[in-house]
Amino acid sequence: MKVVQLGPFPPPHGGVATNVVAIHRALLDRGDDAYVVNITGTRRASTDRVRYPNGVLELVKILLRMRPDVLHLHIGGRMTSRLKALCLLCTAVPRARTVLTLHSGGYAHASAGKPIRRFSTAGLIFRRFDRVVVVNEQMQRMFEAFGVAPDRIRLITPFSDSSAAVHGSNGGATLPRALEDFCAEHEPLLATIGALEPEYDLDFQIRCLPEIAKSWPNVGLLVIGDGSQRQSAHEALTRAGVANRVMLCGDVPHEITLQAIARAAAVLRTTRYDGDSIAVREAIAAGTPVVATDNGMRPSGTELFRIGDGPDFLRALGRALENGRQDRSQSLLASTTRGGAEAILDLYAELQA
Repeated sequence: MKVVQLGPFPPPHGGVATNVVAIHRALLDRGDDAYVVNITGTRRASTDRVRYPNGVLELVKILLRMRPDVLHLHIGGRMTSRLKALCLLCTAVPRARTVLTLHSGGYAHASAGKPIRRFSTAGLIFRRFDRVVVVNEQMQRMFEAFGVAPDRIRLITPFSDSSAAVHGSNGGATLPRALEDFCAEHEPLLATIGALEPEYDLDFQIRCLPEIAKSWPNVGLLVIGDGSQRQSAHEALTRAGVANRVMLCGDVPHEITLQAIARAAAVLRTTRYDGDSIAVREAIAAGTPVVATDNGMRPSGTELFRIGDGPDFLRALGRALENGRQDRSQSLLASTTRGGAEAILDLYAELQA
């Protein structure tokens, strides 16, 4: 079948982009005709399999020319008016069976406590998709409230049990010298993987660092990912007096991220809202302890704490560091649910049946 995914394509290497790549590779390995259309602000030269349209008109031309059997739109973060228009465009492509994956819990979080109307513009648009993929139960209930038929909704973790993290493969990647030096100079080494955006709440980690240093004087924090909050993150580090303890790495290749996860004493996920985090599952698969906000769907073995609760976070971190790294074979069993690319390919086959 011919499948076209619309979403981010690395670099940069975020969770959504990682999922898009995993599906794309799985399709090609199976012999399907697979393409990705990058819909972010990133602009590169198009290749045979990855297209970078310049504007809406070129996007429309690409989709009409490709004539996909399945058109899969990936969205992370909040559902803006622009993204709703993109959803409407996708569902208007002739012949294509359409799939929407909403990777972040942000839209459901923003909608909590607000009336969700079945015949709202959003409800009418969402019901046009043949399948809607969500990453937590709150989002599943939200789409049902919008009038999407339950048999059209799938709860699928974006993490794939064929990922490099599970199999221990990182392509022989080595850490850049500055990153290697930082890792060697700090013990314990903590790592956080995600965009520098408000929902990832890096400020919370920075505020907690002085308290963490009372118990672990040589602690260091590695921050992988970039975003709109980079400048404010630098300012927060200066205010808290912890700039020497934190390294802002920006976006790095995925294989380097996996190396950093493997080196860390713990991975931190302090989001204000979240879906199913690929970074969390990659860490558990690598045997690295994870401390994360409780969103009701973390993998077994994650040390949980209440959103924004500093003392609860410190207790969870203490437990993680005390317990130390897990045996890879045990963590592998805990994290490899059938999901990610494998379940998505099953969904595509279902649409073509």
